[in-house]
Amino acid sequence: MLRLRDMEEYDLLCQRLFRDQTNVARFFTMMVIRTAKEETAIRL
Repeated sequence: MLRLRDMEEYDLLCQRLFRDQTNVARFFTMMVIRTAKEETAIRL
């Protein structure tokens, strides 16, 4: 889960982590306009 300032920051991150790597064949992004919750923990 990431929070980035703008699409330029996102593009730079993707280029550094994914596009410049020969071992990454493809990747996809799911964008969220409004968050429903922040916590990722699952309560047992």
